[in-house]
Amino acid sequence: MHKTIYVAFAGAMLFQSAFAQSDAGPDNGLPDRIVSYFDMTPEVLEGYAPDGNELGMATQLFSFVGREDLTQRLQDTAYMQPTCPVLREDGLQAVLEAVGDARVVMINEAHDDPYHRWVIARLAEALAPDFTIFAAETFSNEGDVDALVPQASMDIGWYSSEPIYGRQLRTLVDLGYRFAAYEITREQRLVDRSEGYMASIAEREEAQAVNFIANALEAYPDARILVHVGYSHLNEVGGEDGEETSRWFAARLRDKTGIDPLTITQTSCSVESGAGMVALTESPLVDGSGLLVSQRQPGWVDLFLGRPPMRFTDGRPDWRYAIGDRPVAVPASLLPEETRIIIEARAPGEDLGMIPVERLMLYPGERLPLMLPEGDWVLTAWTPEGSFGDPVEVTVPPAP
Repeated sequence: MHKTIYVAFAGAMLFQSAFAQSDAGPDNGLPDRIVSYFDMTPEVLEGYAPDGNELGMATQLFSFVGREDLTQRLQDTAYMQPTCPVLREDGLQAVLEAVGDARVVMINEAHDDPYHRWVIARLAEALAPDFTIFAAETFSNEGDVDALVPQASMDIGWYSSEPIYGRQLRTLVDLGYRFAAYEITREQRLVDRSEGYMASIAEREEAQAVNFIANALEAYPDARILVHVGYSHLNEVGGEDGEETSRWFAARLRDKTGIDPLTITQTSCSVESGAGMVALTESPLVDGSGLLVSQRQPGWVDLFLGRPPMRFTDGRPDWRYAIGDRPVAVPASLLPEETRIIIEARAPGEDLGMIPVERLMLYPGERLPLMLPEGDWVLTAWTPEGSFGDPVEVTVPPAP
């Protein structure tokens, strides 16, 4: 458990560092985030076999550029956790029944799995209008937090620049949610790395709890709040042996406020192929009580949602087809012969500072399709050397 947690934590810190360094690159017209996506993924796939933190970073970055197939190729266990028996096919309805009068609902994600963000968007829809505040680990908490405008902008956070996360934010904006940031700030980072990664994690968890109280609970005293975290931050137990470093965000929040959040994990259990499920886009409620104590302490979370099996068609996840995205061939004019390319899709007239609805990295010779919702879209493309080709307009018709 500690190794997995450490890789996720260290990966997030390395992402921030690498992104900051990418801003100092050559002035070739590439957006900063595009520079980071190229810099933090391999130039060629042949022989690429990272491990440790490099593997964790690679799997996350590939999901940012539409290549979950490469995430799975690098890591056989990607998108898989211990299988758990299905309790109810309709996991979302089970969650809604469990919400009751809870003021805080906390749900997690794996940072390399955009599907989790799709589920959280559906939960946000179901909780509205009773819930009006959305707090997320990804949101930047530097500067004036009161100026956190609810919008799907590229600079609002790191993980949120992934297209499905961007669609999630657009859903929240349309529903009228306001946004709240609670991540640790630079000024709150006082622990020296020599003290060990658990000390750094404890510092971060404490800061998150303190910031959440100020920026969400106290700033919106009458509001109900949906919280989007990564992995173990919603752990409600730990530290009972006096080891404060093992106490996570949710537990510290309850200690400080008496508020018991409804916690929902999506990262602990998978569903076997053929198990009781209605569709690829429905995570069933599963029984996580059988997980080994060495994996998760009993009572650490309230509800478990099972991750449906991950399958691919033409290199793109089947669940994307199931939600109504249509495969669109990348125009030949946006396919260089000898270098990688990143293609993004946005609505006509939308600024490049907004999160695209789709992003896809292709290596030379690859022909994976874009996955786009119904509507009109403008495709822009970049290679590591700069922008490539002219923008191309495409129209995706309604599903037949």
